[in-house]
Amino acid sequence: MSFEVKLSEYAISDLAGIGDYIEFQLGSPQAANKALADIFEVIQMLGEYLESGVSISAPANAYRVFICEKRYAISYIFDKDLQRVWIYRVFHTTQDWLALLLKRSQDSQAGQE
Repeated sequence: MSFEVKLSEYAISDLAGIGDYIEFQLGSPQAANKALADIFEVIQMLGEYLESGVSISAPANAYRVFICEKRYAISYIFDKDLQRVWIYRVFHTTQDWLALLLKRSQDSQAGQE
């Protein structure tokens, strides 16, 4: 069974930035299209294989991360009751994506106390 996949505004912005960087900074529209197609293919796959990524925080509905093409870290959470996967961010692996996600997770937990 495939879950519905939703992208956060952050993820949409991240994907636009990735495409723009490859197309305009690196001068390769074809590579930009391929990178985005590969990322979207993985995003859709996560709707079917929820636990493909590695869990990076302890609470229920914790962030998971799936590394795509050795270049992109896709962070997401899923809810089996709602049958939905939320793509939170898409980072290039040269970014300190783990620290950014762990900080976000800690900020969320502090707000619930």
